[in-house]
Amino acid sequence: MPPKHIRRPAALAAVAAKAKARVQRRGLRRPAGAVEKSFEEKGEVAVHTVPPADLLSSGRLVFTEATYWKEKTQVIGVPVGLKKEEDQWWLTLKVEGIKSEHLLKHLSGVPARRLKGHICPDDCSQELSSNSIIHLVKVKKASADEAEGWMTNLVEAAPGGVDELEALRAEAEKAASVSPSPPRKDKKKKKEKVEERKGRDRSKKRSRKRSVSRQGQRKRGSRDLAVILGDSGLDPEPSRRKKVMKRAKRLMKKRKKKASSSSTGSSAKDKSETDSSSSVMEASGIFGETKMAKRIWSRCPGVLTATSLSSVQEQLLNTQGQIWDINRQELPPLFLQYFRTHLAARMQPAMRREALHTSFCLDLGLQGRVPELLDVLAQRLKALEGQTGGKHWTVTSQYELVPEELGTVATAVETEQAAR
Repeated sequence: MPPKHIRRPAALAAVAAKAKARVQRRGLRRPAGAVEKSFEEKGEVAVHTVPPADLLSSGRLVFTEATYWKEKTQVIGVPVGLKKEEDQWWLTLKVEGIKSEHLLKHLSGVPARRLKGHICPDDCSQELSSNSIIHLVKVKKASADEAEGWMTNLVEAAPGGVDELEALRAEAEKAASVSPSPPRKDKKKKKEKVEERKGRDRSKKRSRKRSVSRQGQRKRGSRDLAVILGDSGLDPEPSRRKKVMKRAKRLMKKRKKKASSSSTGSSAKDKSETDSSSSVMEASGIFGETKMAKRIWSRCPGVLTATSLSSVQEQLLNTQGQIWDINRQELPPLFLQYFRTHLAARMQPAMRREALHTSFCLDLGLQGRVPELLDVLAQRLKALEGQTGGKHWTVTSQYELVPEELGTVATAVETEQAAR
């Protein structure tokens, strides 16, 4: 039997070197090439499905679906930074173009054109809003063939070219110059101010935790009052609410001046008609007030409810001797208390049921619990439809969500057991 051929160790090293040279000649693809291929092949994809590091190294991107202050928009730019905060990824974006006019006006006054983008997962509620925050939902790779007008509305003009953002930039600088910068203080005062702010933040967090634990599931359906009631007569921010109330007062004064001028002119012409003219003026005054209420409702929404709320607060103060702060984030059920103390004893059963539902819905709206409010109204409509079809009220009341006004200390179970 012939002996086996055994290679020397030096020959094994030469074989390994040749294999390594073959691998080097083939070459390896860069990770950026793989990212570009996925964008080009798949087209539009969800942002959270792309690894954040690949987004950072992929160059110019078009975010075909984004949200800025609850407004759907599109943005194009180059990612320049990546950060993870509380298990959430944030992308720093150098914006080249934007479709939103509000964001365009804001970024025109920002020299770096930087924007903080939240990489939204599937269950993102997009509640966090700020002038420099945008929620990113869908993305695709920017191609050289795409050249829409909005894609370059934040790119600086070339020397000698026309700067389209000059007017917006001047307006932003003017708005910034209106609020002067605060005077400089020494380090000790700054440190005291920072400590005081931290103490307020801690107390707010503790009170927020107590309110959540106290109410539990009843606060799950609530929404941010600033989003629902913002820029109205029921705005939770007192300064913005006062502006709307002042606008409504000016509207009423303007209407009263017109009414007084027309009444003086008519009285100078018709001095002889005394009784008939007085009755006509009374009727026109009533209809004028109705018209004024509609005008305030259309131009200053929320003012009518705010005035009703203040009068309800005054009535409850006279009867119960308790004061509520309207500037709180969440109010107690004031309309329901007013119904039980002032209206329930004077109404018939059918009217009392309607007033109870109205008061209950008003309190839900003021607390920001819009889904619960809609459920109550929908079930009440079903009950009214059943009564119209001939069903007894004991059957249709089962549809309703507002509890019955029993007016007794004994529970329903105790009453049923006592009747046996």
